[in-house]
Amino acid sequence: MSLFYLFSDPSEWRTLGNALGLAPYQATAGYSRAGTFRHMKRALGLPAAAHPPSFNDWLYGRWRDVEVLLGIYCVGSGRNRSWYTAVSARIDPPLFLGLGVYDKPFLELFHDPPFLTGIPLLDQNLRISAFDTRRALRFLNPNAPEMSDFWQRVIANIDSLSITDSIVTFTSRGRVVDLSIRPQLDLVTYLASFLGQRRAQLGWTEAEAAQQAEWQRFADENRLSFDKQRMMLIGDYKGAHTKIALETAGKHIGSSINVRFPQPVNVSFSIRRTRLGFLSGLFEQDITIGDPLFDDQYQVTGYPEQHVRHVLAKPVLLQTLKNLGSATTDVQLNSRELYFRLSDPLMTTTSLASVCETGHIACASFFGEVQGIGPYR
Repeated sequence: MSLFYLFSDPSEWRTLGNALGLAPYQATAGYSRAGTFRHMKRALGLPAAAHPPSFNDWLYGRWRDVEVLLGIYCVGSGRNRSWYTAVSARIDPPLFLGLGVYDKPFLELFHDPPFLTGIPLLDQNLRISAFDTRRALRFLNPNAPEMSDFWQRVIANIDSLSITDSIVTFTSRGRVVDLSIRPQLDLVTYLASFLGQRRAQLGWTEAEAAQQAEWQRFADENRLSFDKQRMMLIGDYKGAHTKIALETAGKHIGSSINVRFPQPVNVSFSIRRTRLGFLSGLFEQDITIGDPLFDDQYQVTGYPEQHVRHVLAKPVLLQTLKNLGSATTDVQLNSRELYFRLSDPLMTTTSLASVCETGHIACASFFGEVQGIGPYR
């Protein structure tokens, strides 16, 4: 690694983004290749162009008509810190295969056994996993002529590449802040585009087709739009703009729900599900509402504090959030929207109605009276 990467300046990171046509954002989370591109994009935070440059900013935009996200992150601490630059491209639509393609680790003692392709060069260098190994192998078919270029590029860069259902990532050691990053952008966007186009040729399983039928029926009944390729429902549900999306990351399958209110609540606040419990208040602002379970599950910030308490101290809203807090550790609520993720693929219209009603109740708690509900089903 050259000294250039060790002693680079944050302004060079900002300049690189400008040269590539990518905008800086104040990321609200650390970079992780374990999630989905949708989840990473949600962590972009606010635009950072008006703020001083920082290596904590993420660069986001499009490259060769593919969504890309660049981030710098650190592993270790003190003298053992190592910096990395990640270049990620979105696979759109997602593959929904539970796919993972990684460099084979030196020791595999702590990993589930991967499936084998029968091609020695691939099996010796790659670790591949999926929900259904036969189906994934049919999708990745190493013997198909049209896959030759794909696999050559993957093998040539496997030390730095990772592929999941929605992300292709190239990771470099050090802070890469110059245009030498362009070939990495070209590579990940080519692979992401190729996989997204190939997915359409694979078709759907009976279970997937059954779930699509349920989602389509729910969409028709509630005047929502259904994007079958992306497994996404979008539209107004009882006055709130609602988006429901199926998500897969590794062997995990679930859903994300985003409910945007018809107008902002007139108090600035943010609620986030926390795993720290009572310790969260030791590190930053944490407004207590007076409900022990809610206060333990969530961290609340905002101003003025007495107005935040007043707008949130509604029994129906608190019960709804406590129910969600018992079902998932990923819940966010602010003056504009409610967002949560569930380890539930929402296979039926009943489960879809349940999450939509949860969003409606949060919305109506601020803008109208509603009846109480039971726990999340």
